[in-house]
Amino acid sequence: MTIVGFCQRGKEPTAAYAFETPEFGLDEQGLHRLRSRFAFEHVAYADLTEATVTRGKSVQHWALLLLVGLCCLGFSAFTAYRLYLFLTYGRGHFYVQTLATPFFPGAIGLAAIWQALRVTDILAIRVGRRRLVFPLETLKGGQSPMALESYLAKRVGSRTSS
Repeated sequence: MTIVGFCQRGKEPTAAYAFETPEFGLDEQGLHRLRSRFAFEHVAYADLTEATVTRGKSVQHWALLLLVGLCCLGFSAFTAYRLYLFLTYGRGHFYVQTLATPFFPGAIGLAAIWQALRVTDILAIRVGRRRLVFPLETLKGGQSPMALESYLAKRVGSRTSS
């Protein structure tokens, strides 16, 4: 595995790839990890231990994200209950911020839970001990994950599974 340095200002983004998403591009040399369409890391096909096109979680640390989302929802429910007690019985303290407090953590919690539980087509590769996961829902050019799987099977060989 070789690391490609950051591109200098003024240079054009990397050329066309056979398969491309905002996170990676595949060409004849291997997999290129992308940021803003600029390659910052190159992984040769020979360095790939495993390449899998499957359905799975698009977030690597989904359990942690789910826990954060549940905590945000719990906090939102607690503050909504305190607001209910104050508005109904006049118990507790009241600040103007208390009116908006249940909504923002609740929205953040719902978004985090939705993102953690979302299942989509992914490309999971293993390079040594490191596992990289790339969502395939944003494949450019309307290409299908099945076409990507056959493309990888030709280049990686028996190390590709589905």
